[in-house]
Amino acid sequence: MNGDQAAIVGFLRGNRGKLGLALVVLLAAAVTLFMQLRGSRRLSNTVSFACVATGKIYDIDRSQIKAVPLANPKTGERTLLPCVKEDGVYYISTRYRDSLLRLGEKNSHVDPETLAVRSEP
Repeated sequence: MNGDQAAIVGFLRGNRGKLGLALVVLLAAAVTLFMQLRGSRRLSNTVSFACVATGKIYDIDRSQIKAVPLANPKTGERTLLPCVKEDGVYYISTRYRDSLLRLGEKNSHVDPETLAVRSEP
């Protein structure tokens, strides 16, 4: 080991070296966390819901979501299930397949196999 290497090793063994190394590690972690959070998408304030009885899509404020299925604002019946839009087609979220099946005959606009929402005629 040459003199420069011995000086570095000696510095890192001391309290100032350990503190400096800890600060560098903390700074690197903070920068990494900041970059990940900055790149993440913000959640929308609304969630899309499809009425299984009418095929109509509603954007519901997250603060109004208490229990699924939600009540249709026009009919008052609990026929609204969360949905997502893919390639121009709305689909009921797969986690709500059982809820869809429990709605039984009220469902006239969602394919129980594909969960695709057929729009109102």
